[in-house]
Amino acid sequence: MKVNISYAVELGEVPVEVDKLLGECEREFRKVHGALDQTSAIDPLRAIEEIKEIRLSLKTLDLRLADCFEILHGYHELLNKMRSDSKKSDTESSEEE
Repeated sequence: MKVNISYAVELGEVPVEVDKLLGECEREFRKVHGALDQTSAIDPLRAIEEIKEIRLSLKTLDLRLADCFEILHGYHELLNKMRSDSKKSDTESSEEE
């Protein structure tokens, strides 16, 4: 059973945390690539099991990458909103003068 884990970090640390997750994804991808490289259809039953495991690993990897995408997308949108709010605030301040 899969569960979601969440924890809070400072806004500026989001890219660093995502980089850690991406590093884990890269290691898993290399492992999967190695397994695929070693898979041979000479023994079909063994190949079926190996392919099944590779596909499961790729599914997990895709979910992890989707998490990274969503985190960074939300981070980017928040930064844009903060910039927009800051510009509005600056505009309103200059209009009051």
